[in-house]
Amino acid sequence: MKIKQLLSLGITCLSLISIAHADETELGKIMDEVNDIFKTVKKDATLDNNGKAELVRKAASLYIDSVKHLPTDIQYLYKTDADKEVAFADYKAMIGTSYSHLCLLEVAYLKNDEAAIEQAWSAIKDSKKKGHKKYIDE
Repeated sequence: MKIKQLLSLGITCLSLISIAHADETELGKIMDEVNDIFKTVKKDATLDNNGKAELVRKAASLYIDSVKHLPTDIQYLYKTDADKEVAFADYKAMIGTSYSHLCLLEVAYLKNDEAAIEQAWSAIKDSKKKGHKKYIDE
């Protein structure tokens, strides 16, 4: 019985270390910066749409940089090398889709198109949820 408890404790500790480490990765830092930009765009009442478009452009640039860094949790979530390769490719495709959403958001802000702005934010939110559900071990 003690061996099972020790093994369970060890796995729990490794999971916590993995989660803590994920926040310290380059990808984690980039995504934190993107999230900060999103919060600023959404909450800063002093920004006009051109200012928001500029910040969204910066977030899009960060997304491009993020493709160089793959989620560390993929190595734990997938067992075979083939599954990991598929996950890495899928992750990059998801980042590409998210980049496209950010570009559409930038265009919407530049055109002052409120309906397109809401639609782009909705797509970004859905994409983010999908990525986190799929590639972050929580």
